[in-house]
Amino acid sequence: MSRRSGAQRIGAIAAVAVLLTAPFGGLAEAEDDVEPLTLGDTYDLGPFEVRLDQVLSLPDLEPALFTDPGRRVLVLDVTVTNPTDRAESVGLLTQAWGGDGTGAVPWSDEDSPRLRAVSVNDATELSPSEPINPGQTVRLVLVLQQESAWRPEDLRLELYGFPFVEDDPGTLDPNQWDPSDPFLVAAGPVEAEVEQ
Repeated sequence: MSRRSGAQRIGAIAAVAVLLTAPFGGLAEAEDDVEPLTLGDTYDLGPFEVRLDQVLSLPDLEPALFTDPGRRVLVLDVTVTNPTDRAESVGLLTQAWGGDGTGAVPWSDEDSPRLRAVSVNDATELSPSEPINPGQTVRLVLVLQQESAWRPEDLRLELYGFPFVEDDPGTLDPNQWDPSDPFLVAAGPVEAEVEQ
């Protein structure tokens, strides 16, 4: 480091300082471009345009989904449009959500918590491979199973988008949205209605 100019030394020290403070918000400016997640606003995820209409915590979602004993469900009521020229899977939509304070616990037949998609029209659960066709707008509820002692004031949701990868020779479909490289589109605390 002794052979570097003063400007280079200051730059290196600044870079190290940012890396050391990252766990305490040193990289927070990376999220400056992220929109606040607000009920009723529409967000472009790439394969979908999504509007979060309502967030509920319910004792159950029967007859669509049956909770395990002593559990609740967190329900994200969303309106989803596919603006692309090809069918896109519901699995991309469920992978777009994250966050903290959801109280999520695995369903009894699974190892880790995951969102399940249910059609509002006929109360049927959709498989991750279910298509949403080009130009189609659907209303779905995305459902997590929750621990019974969940606290609504802890809820912070995140919504991610996906880049489009063209000419990827390593896949059967060389042009596709890449869920392995998501980027944060919107995040923030969201008020949830709690029904007992």
